[in-house]
Amino acid sequence: MMNINNSFFFDITGLLFEMINALVEDLKAPRFVRTDSGLAMIDSQAGNNLHQTLTLPSP
Repeated sequence: MMNINNSFFFDITGLLFEMINALVEDLKAPRFVRTDSGLAMIDSQAGNNLHQTLTLPSP
């Protein structure tokens, strides 16, 4: 059986905690789309569909 010390598990747990917190902060960030009239905020209903894609015309 492999002998792994406890500090390894604490390091992995801490790294996982930091990664999850970074993801949570990113998911809470407001989302904006550039339109002809300027920036428009994407409403929460549009953000709930994870597989929805938004196609914008090229400038």
